[in-house]
Amino acid sequence: MSSSTFSIDTYSHTGIVVRSLDKSLHFWHNCLGLPIQRRGTLTGPNVGIIAGAPAGSTIHVAHILLPIPGAAADALVPTLELLEYEIPAEAEGKKEHTRVPEAWSIGAVHVAVVVKGLDGVVEKVREEGWAVVSGVGKIGEDVDERVRGWRICYLRGPDGEIVELMEPPGESE
Repeated sequence: MSSSTFSIDTYSHTGIVVRSLDKSLHFWHNCLGLPIQRRGTLTGPNVGIIAGAPAGSTIHVAHILLPIPGAAADALVPTLELLEYEIPAEAEGKKEHTRVPEAWSIGAVHVAVVVKGLDGVVEKVREEGWAVVSGVGKIGEDVDERVRGWRICYLRGPDGEIVELMEPPGESE
């Protein structure tokens, strides 16, 4: 048994690796309306040390602010981190090309947000060319009363990332 002590103090962010930071920012910021907290580029040996990326890699990164009540817009608020890795040409063969997992696949991850006007968000997403996974469903009466009547759907972003939209009863616009 380990004698070290530690604590997990707070949630920081959820990171998603994307093909194009610009396309992803269009989806998350322009389409879904979430603000960009910061954007930057990481280079140097720490890219390989931290992420295990090939030497000479660059990470283009942006943090999207998530609507969390009481959170200020400082550096330590929970964010969605979008990362585009620029891999040196000689290491391109090391990239793993896998298909996008189904929403129900083991290891699949999604980000969930509560919305008002779910139908308007779905319409905007479809106009922008992104996909609703299946459709909008409604939670029935046979579950915990705190979620009864909620309308929910999954979206796919530009890289197949899954976003769950949740609308409480009576919030349709």
